[in-house]
Amino acid sequence: MLFSRLPLLIILGVASGCQHSQLPKGMAVIELAFTPPDTCRATVGEKSFVLPADQQAYVAALKIEAKAFENARVNGDYNSVPYKCFGSAVFLAQSAGFKRVGFIAQPPDTSAGQ
Repeated sequence: MLFSRLPLLIILGVASGCQHSQLPKGMAVIELAFTPPDTCRATVGEKSFVLPADQQAYVAALKIEAKAFENARVNGDYNSVPYKCFGSAVFLAQSAGFKRVGFIAQPPDTSAGQ
């Protein structure tokens, strides 16, 4: 599969093909983690939320961040965080008031095994 060999950099709503160093400054960062079988954890600033259980508190924290920043970026490990976690985090960030929300997912380097 072509995409499994190429670094994947996707910025939805910000820009496509943009390098990490070219991202707008002053951006809120949302870190994602996943615990099997179905726990998505989103961290905003110093606060961590389990989704969907803490969804209301997560959106409240995002609304505070959206007052300080126009843009948000969702980061997560491509191999361990399912897309449903990315999708939820992006959708909820948009609903919290961010003008632009993107995510970055980069697969591991496969050239080391060659």
